[in-house]
Amino acid sequence: MGCPNLIVVTDHEPLKGLFGDRDPSKIQSPRLFRLKEKTLRYHFNIQHCPGKWHRGPDAISRNPTAVMNALLNVFPFQPSKPDTSESENLNSIVESTALMSTFGYNENVAITSPGTIKAAGRHDPQYQKLISTVQQGFPETRTLTSPEVREYWEVWHHLSTHDDLVLLDRRIVVPKGQRGNILRCLHSAHQGIIGMKARANESIYWPGMNASIHNTRENCMTCTRIAPSHFFL
Repeated sequence: MGCPNLIVVTDHEPLKGLFGDRDPSKIQSPRLFRLKEKTLRYHFNIQHCPGKWHRGPDAISRNPTAVMNALLNVFPFQPSKPDTSESENLNSIVESTALMSTFGYNENVAITSPGTIKAAGRHDPQYQKLISTVQQGFPETRTLTSPEVREYWEVWHHLSTHDDLVLLDRRIVVPKGQRGNILRCLHSAHQGIIGMKARANESIYWPGMNASIHNTRENCMTCTRIAPSHFFL
């Protein structure tokens, strides 16, 4: 607001006609009308830029050579020791905070940390097989996938590895040896199925996790006893 020469650039050409005209009476769609109203406070010129010209927002795929040359000129080939140490400390803090916030605290339940998950994964043949399969690449079909990790085939394109952990996007894939402990942590407050799933889906994953959460709640006598009644007199 207040910029005398504001230029708005879009790769969606129909928006050029929509926002290039300041008369809102020509717009029939209520949704577009409300959007138009929000922009009337600003005075700008709108221009169309085809997606193939987007070298800024989509630099890696649109203009990879220029991007790599720029990165090599700006950043050193090897990070300094302080930078490496700071990065490692930051990764450790982020992982610990994510897990602690997910699992919560209860004095009767052992807190699960990234270290315990890594240790469990190192002694879990299936988890080690999963790490190697993710790093080498999954086969093109489910039938060609090793039976040990076949249950992960549907989500293989979301899997990656980091520091002896398997990640599903930003969620940690939990080995079998730690799943029971995590379920106890999630259910420590008896918050019910929806609450447990909401917390788990933020940071952790394993095949059939939602069914495990459902079974944990159904087998809890405390939850059954304190659940609100659905009967009316």
